[in-house]
Amino acid sequence: MSPVILATLIASALANTTPTADEPGVFARVRGAAVASGSPVELLLHGAVTVGRGGERLAALGEMADAGAVGFSDDGSPVKSAVILRNALLYAGMLEIPLFEHAEDPTLTAGAEANEGYVATILGLKGWPVAGELAAVERAIAVLEAVLPDAPGARLHLTHLSTAGALEAVFRSHLEHAAQFVWACEAMTDPECPEPVRRRMTPSLLEKLPDTLTRPEFGPLRSRAKTLLDGGQAAVRLLLESATQQQAERFVSRMARISTLEPQRLRVLEQAAQQTRGATLEPQEQLLAATREAVAAKRLELKQLLEIEIPRTLQRIQTAAADGDLRENFEYHMLRDRQELQSARAATLQRDLGVVKIIDPGASETSQVNVGTVVRLIDPEGAQLEPITILGPWDADPARRIYASGSDLARGLLGRRVGDDVELQGRRAIIREITAWGGER
Repeated sequence: MSPVILATLIASALANTTPTADEPGVFARVRGAAVASGSPVELLLHGAVTVGRGGERLAALGEMADAGAVGFSDDGSPVKSAVILRNALLYAGMLEIPLFEHAEDPTLTAGAEANEGYVATILGLKGWPVAGELAAVERAIAVLEAVLPDAPGARLHLTHLSTAGALEAVFRSHLEHAAQFVWACEAMTDPECPEPVRRRMTPSLLEKLPDTLTRPEFGPLRSRAKTLLDGGQAAVRLLLESATQQQAERFVSRMARISTLEPQRLRVLEQAAQQTRGATLEPQEQLLAATREAVAAKRLELKQLLEIEIPRTLQRIQTAAADGDLRENFEYHMLRDRQELQSARAATLQRDLGVVKIIDPGASETSQVNVGTVVRLIDPEGAQLEPITILGPWDADPARRIYASGSDLARGLLGRRVGDDVELQGRRAIIREITAWGGER
């Protein structure tokens, strides 16, 4: 056996070694090889759930825990029996060590060579059906829910998820899948985010995010969860782009009651929520200002919705509708919900793009504070304050002091001139200079 030494300070080795890491003797061999290599890396070991990763007989979890196992996993192989999975979760829960389950039902995937669908069909390859993953996910969630009353420390991590249906199950049961939920929320704002994950970035997520800071299931993930509240991340993006005023106010109210949330993070959320309120002002204020970059991004999003995503969803709805009783057809109802979200988003984009006014760098009039200007201020003692940039809601980023024109803060500055006294977030300030926004971020 020749373990791979990773160029990091800490590395984690799963149990899919030869021989399988299913008893303390193998742990000793792997650690010995790591020490002999002279590497400064600390090696953390996972033990197998079942003997030989065969999925049929429970391995010596207690002995491996005593030997320093940080997790249990039959990596790449599912636990075949639900009874064994239940016993493993009970045992691992009492040891307070997480269990990792490969999401696959081998009875549905035996001999599969590619994802089931059009491409697999024309290439003559045996398809791997979505149900092969979804069935395993649903089984694992059901077993975990049955175990938790007797083993509150049980933690299940589902690995290798690749389908929208499996992701939907994780979002429904976010407390049981804390690590996957946090990862998905982190990935949503990444330009390379997988499409099934990005589609879950809806205001309903605001109801679940407070749990990441209060529930014990998210304890080891708390620092990562807090970053989801920073500028440009999931919470702020939802507040700025799609939440209603009522949703924004409820979310901020819940977050304000969390004593461990830092004041600066709460302020960013409050400022984003204020801009949500600014999006529902009087009709004469409904003209939408945006940079060319933001408009191009929204047009691309609309094109993707109208030409790819909505037609694809409608086609899948038709396929799902032909598959049995609709009252118990999970995929059909999931797709209908998705289609409603996509259609509503497309309608909003079409409406907003019809009234948008382009903000070009350096073009805004500066005799007074306008959209597309940078405002520099001083306090009554003459000390300089951080400059404030006023753009439209698509470009807003409170963490970088870029505010939407409809926000409370921007409304207090618009139309004011150099030398005017203004109130800025409860503090008196004086406008020292007004310049045109030059395209900087």
